[in-house]
Amino acid sequence: FLAKPFTISDLEEILKKWSVNTQPIPHKDKESSESTVLDPEVLEGIIRLSEQPDFIYDILQLFSENAPQTLFDLEKAHHANHSEQARRMSHRLKGLSLNIGASALADACNLLEVEKKIVENSVRADHIVEIKAQLERVMQTIKTKLFRRFDAKDTETAAKKNA
Repeated sequence: FLAKPFTISDLEEILKKWSVNTQPIPHKDKESSESTVLDPEVLEGIIRLSEQPDFIYDILQLFSENAPQTLFDLEKAHHANHSEQARRMSHRLKGLSLNIGASALADACNLLEVEKKIVENSVRADHIVEIKAQLERVMQTIKTKLFRRFDAKDTETAAKKNA
């Protein structure tokens, strides 16, 4: 309960108390499975939407090209105390993440976005750190998937040459 009139610090205390998870999400292990980083149902949905077998890789490549720049823009806006711009960049990164099933990254972005909406300049450094950590996990998973794709194509090409 928050009685009027209230101060920003009163509101911050209430937010801390009722936030779902204001601490960085602990990583269970360093070698987390791809299915915990990228939701296989989302990826399968993307595959079903397209008649082109490589479409999923194009989507992952687009994410890989756009997400790091969006994070950079988010950090830049946060450090410059441009709260609305930081909120927009967080929202953009959340949307990019949801498109490929990176729900932990989307959740971290959402937490930052919600706090930016409610309490101006309330984002703690650990929010940004968590977003960076989650993005790193997603990027590593994507690199692994793309590497497998190209490795499989190289193997297929070599087999055709040797036949």
